Amino acid sequence: FLHHGLCGSSRSHYVLSAVNYFLKTQKYRVVVMVARGCGEVPLTTSEGFNAARADDIRQALNLVFERHPTSHVFGVGWSLGAGLMANYIGEEGNNCRLSGACVISPCWDFMARSPWFPIWSKMFLGKSLVDYTKVNKEAFMACDKIDLDKGLAAAHVAEYDHHIIVQRHDKYETIDDYYRDASPLKVARNITIPTLSINSDDDPVCSVDGCPTDKAIMGPGLTVLRTKRGGHTSWAKHDSAHTSWMDEAILTWINACNDNLIRLHNSSRNNFENSSVSTSASSGSASEAGEENENKKFEVIPNRRGSVDDPTSYRDDSLQPDVEKSTPLFPLVSAAAAAYLSYRIFRR
Repeated sequence: FLHHGLCGSSRSHYVLSAVNYFLKTQKYRVVVMVARGCGEVPLTTSEGFNAARADDIRQALNLVFERHPTSHVFGVGWSLGAGLMANYIGEEGNNCRLSGACVISPCWDFMARSPWFPIWSKMFLGKSLVDYTKVNKEAFMACDKIDLDKGLAAAHVAEYDHHIIVQRHDKYETIDDYYRDASPLKVARNITIPTLSINSDDDPVCSVDGCPTDKAIMGPGLTVLRTKRGGHTSWAKHDSAHTSWMDEAILTWINACNDNLIRLHNSSRNNFENSSVSTSASSGSASEAGEENENKKFEVIPNRRGSVDDPTSYRDDSLQPDVEKSTPLFPLVSAAAAAYLSYRIFRR
């Protein structure tokens, strides 16, 4: 289940690249959620997408689970979509029905700003929001709370957000109220499913300073991976195919989550078969063992933090990736228990 970034769509290049990676495995069916009003999908109400509205993901996933009730579903999001995915996972907490997730370049704290953000805000992001509003102008005109003319004339993101989003919602008195509400940092402690967040120190859009680093505010399923370079949803590799390490990382993590689920399923099935032929006394022991096994689903996904400068932060000598010695990889033990993630750092 994939969610694009700000004003993106199912045709965004990074989405198409990830879809290609998943389909090549012949193991996954891919669903791409297109945010309201994006990708030439008409906006049918005056409520556009915003960084604090994770309910759209919730409704879309409910439909996926309704149509595929026996499938394991994994979530992937980029940029704004990554923040929304993290918000959804944290809001759901122990009730989250996803089996794992990977969020790429999310803004964990909208109050933390990159020194390069003002440039991106004026030259790229603000313009994208204005263009989005022009396409959906008729729908926005139905709301008399917003100042549409000022929103269309906005020179940067904060100005747009004030006129189009903050003024529409009574719960926000200031733009900072909106940004605090949109920050996944507030629900990071509730993330229990295996969730990998990949952030780069040189991200000009979503400041890495906002990433959760305190164990007290990190849920047991959350792993934050920081790289020195990678930009914003990029991590381009210097090869003729114009590929990205980001795609390899996403697929490796999701594969690890999926493989671990298969092992848990097989383990549970074996426990059931063993207990079915036991005496009543031994069945009690098997039941207790089964309960212990269930608890381990959460015990074996500890949060891990660190930076690329200290690869030992991710090292577990009992679970080392089987890679060629010539490949410059750092090992990472995934939060999915027996999973690992090998990653490669390249200069942009």
